Amino acid sequence: MSIKQPAHDLDADQAALVRHVVVGTTRSTLRSQLGIDNVDAAIAGLHAATGTRNTVHLAAWAAACGIAAGQSYTAPAGRPHLTPRYRQVLDALVAGADDLEISQELGVAPATLRTYVKTIAQQLGAAGRTQLAAAAVLNGVVRLSAVIPGWPDEPLPAADRARAA
Repeated sequence: MSIKQPAHDLDADQAALVRHVVVGTTRSTLRSQLGIDNVDAAIAGLHAATGTRNTVHLAAWAAACGIAAGQSYTAPAGRPHLTPRYRQVLDALVAGADDLEISQELGVAPATLRTYVKTIAQQLGAAGRTQLAAAAVLNGVVRLSAVIPGWPDEPLPAADRARAA
């Protein structure tokens, strides 16, 4: 089955802010480079506009929509091997769940969860959680439905992954 890359309705300024958030641009840099006085309010507006819960979720959403294309990220050679447990963690992360929610859902200690996330990030060549979320989508490791319910229950199409890399 062929699916289309999810679309977005963000304007150019909002899309620019999303790209900065995905790469972890500091709030002071956002204020100076983008002229945003209230960065927290601007990011909250992005969450409202995109239906995302936090910046990790926003990064996954942005990768799925092609907004995170061209970000500094080097994909690992070959497809990473993730255990079923790591896939559960990754699905929860890209859906915007926080550590407490994931720990409780999976019945693991927060320290164990942090170890899982670190291992998954290493396997995907990601430097942090936002980059991990984007990398998971761009590598086709997670289904789009894990990012936003109602989206296709398939990974981002290979053609869109290649365009975004």
